[in-house]
Amino acid sequence: MTDNALFTRYSVTMDGRTGTVVEAWLSMDGTDAENTPLPTETALRSFAAQAGLESLGDWAAPADSPYGCALYSANGGALITASTHPYTYQDYVGTAPVSSDRWYYSLTLQLRTEDQLPG
Repeated sequence: MTDNALFTRYSVTMDGRTGTVVEAWLSMDGTDAENTPLPTETALRSFAAQAGLESLGDWAAPADSPYGCALYSANGGALITASTHPYTYQDYVGTAPVSSDRWYYSLTLQLRTEDQLPG
């Protein structure tokens, strides 16, 4: 809660069939984001491993991707991305407007064929 405004700090999305984490999303104060680096390739590979996908064997950075931090497996048709971006949270407390400069941090596993890759 910032200035009595309630907002989402984090969320975790899990596959309903397997219980595998497919997305982690964090919201942080704008000043905190400057000190929060994107994960390394090793960390992205660990995210694939927790999903049981490490054995696909062809994880690599996708060509011409708008994501600065991503791995793609053509064998599994899976894309792992990590990103951060600033946003301004706006709400009202009573009748008074409240805003807060925030950053989100997202780590996501998505099913994508090669022709569905962004870029």
